[in-house]
Amino acid sequence: MKPVKQNSSLSHLGGDGPPVVLIHGYGADSFTWLTTTPALLNRASVWLMDLPGHGKGDPDCGDGSLAAMTQSVMQSLHQASLHQVHLVGHSLGGRIAMELALQNPQQVRSLFLISPAGIGGSIHMDFLTRFHEADDETSILELLHMLVHDPRLISRSLAGRVLAFLRQTETRANLQRIAAGLASAQVDVPATLDRLETLDIPCNSVWGLEDQINPPLHDAVNQLPGDVHLLEASGHLPHLEQGTVVNRLLRDFHRKVLTSS
Repeated sequence: MKPVKQNSSLSHLGGDGPPVVLIHGYGADSFTWLTTTPALLNRASVWLMDLPGHGKGDPDCGDGSLAAMTQSVMQSLHQASLHQVHLVGHSLGGRIAMELALQNPQQVRSLFLISPAGIGGSIHMDFLTRFHEADDETSILELLHMLVHDPRLISRSLAGRVLAFLRQTETRANLQRIAAGLASAQVDVPATLDRLETLDIPCNSVWGLEDQINPPLHDAVNQLPGDVHLLEASGHLPHLEQGTVVNRLLRDFHRKVLTSS
């Protein structure tokens, strides 16, 4: 996956059509969309976001709050002249996508949310704390296994890549601030869901039923607008564990919303 154009933290992967921006989750980077982007490239202009403190993103995440992260993404979209976008967001990226829609409903044409952080009712804060503190392969493997239903998906090479990321300058401090920002944003979830329901923006959500990090508690999940798909044999990474199903849902959703763009 080699982006052909880059603007700040935003990379244009390719494709023609309405712009679709994919926003990864906490501790990840744009590489997490490797198996997802093929579902979009034949119908959309695909852009990949690297969040502040992650991947190729801005090394400065500010105070790490949800507001600061959302503002940074908003600035990147502006710099790339992306004024009408369809958003796909996983976990932290899903929560940021929701905030972008609430702040700029005229800019966001649709939302495809994958386990949006905290919306299910809770976040595994112990995971977030241990993640930015982990400093050996055993600890990293244990944490990464919590993300999935099938631990065979987690390789030692992936654990090594995560460790290399954590050992970069400022990474742990950034992740600590972002984790604290997610915790603080929990109090805003009910109001966020109430406001999202008032927007005339197409929305679909996907969740793994075995999600340990952000479990889909039904009372909260059922408040999300649009269709909510709960997938068996999947943890916090349904776009990786159930990629074929998620890609089909993504194609079906965008077949409808992109034609109206």
